[in-house]
This record gives sequence, C-alpha cells and structure tokens, in this order.
Amino acid sequence: DVLQVRAPSGHFYLDRSKQPVVLMGGGIGITPMLSMLNWCIAEQPDREVWLFYGARNSRELMASEHLASISKNHPQVHLRICFSNPESTDVLGQHYHHHGRVTVDLLRQQLPLKPYHYYLCGPTPMMQSLVPALAAWGVPDANIHFEAFGPASIPRKGRQTSPVPHTDTEKAAAQPMVTFA
Repeated sequence: DVLQVRAPSGHFYLDRSKQPVVLMGGGIGITPMLSMLNWCIAEQPDREVWLFYGARNSRELMASEHLASISKNHPQVHLRICFSNPESTDVLGQHYHHHGRVTVDLLRQQLPLKPYHYYLCGPTPMMQSLVPALAAWGVPDANIHFEAFGPASIPRKGRQTSPVPHTDTEKAAAQPMVTFA
C-alpha cells in the first residue's frame, strides 16, 4: 500500500515549561486539548491548566465523564464548559458553566492575571474571533498557539506563512520520503 503521509510540522504543540496554560477547544477541536490536558496531568501534575470547552449542548459534548473526573480529582485543573445552544434538559452549573461561546470577555472574567500560554483548536469562526481578540487583549503572539481545521485562514501579527509549492517539481521536492523498516 502507498500512504500519503508527511512529517509533523508547525507550531502546535504543548511547551514543556511550568507556565500556566489555557486550553480552548470548540466542538471536535477538543481532541488535541484532551491530549494536552492528559499529558499535563501525567507529566506535570502541579501545572495550572484552564480548559474552556465550547459545544452546542450536552448531546455534542465529548468525554464529559473524563473531564468531570479530572476536574474533581485535580484542583490545578479548572474546567469551564460553554454551551451555545443548551438543550432544555441541560442545567447551568450542573452540565455546563457558561451559556454562550468561548470569548475573550469570558477569559477576562475567569482568569487571574498571569502569563498564560493559550492553545486553541476549533472551527473557523471560533478561531477567526479568538486569535485576533487574544492579540488585541495584549497576549504576546509567542503565547498564542493554535490549529484550525477546515478552510480557516487566521491572520497572525508579524508572521509570514510558508509558500505552497505550485509546480510539480516544487511539490516533489517538498515531499518527504518515509521508509518503514
């Protein structure tokens, strides 16, 4: 079989410092946030972690029992679940913490003033609103880490994006060779 693969690249990985982190996931964008959260608990159990998770309602919430267990058993982890369209059976304070989306205004209300690193993954509208809003709030660009899924284009202050190869020769030169042995 031939697999179309490439080496990991980019800037979206959790730093190993002890600085506090804010993880923000929207919808299925919670997936890498869960990995980062689980790593912090296993490798840096005293590291302060805030997790803001946005979903429409409890029917779309992923890993709710796992998150509740982490929140209960790890006092350094602060969980904030946000429902943008709660079900009639979703109870504020029991199933979720905030009615609405994850926004910088919510972060301002919840977070103590500290030099956090912010990690975000979610749908295009979430990313297009939060990344520039964090920068406007004064978060240094070096402290904003994100991965957008779908056709997202997120402008970064002072950063150039890598050019995409246009010709077949350029594409072939840009392809890494992977050998399984």
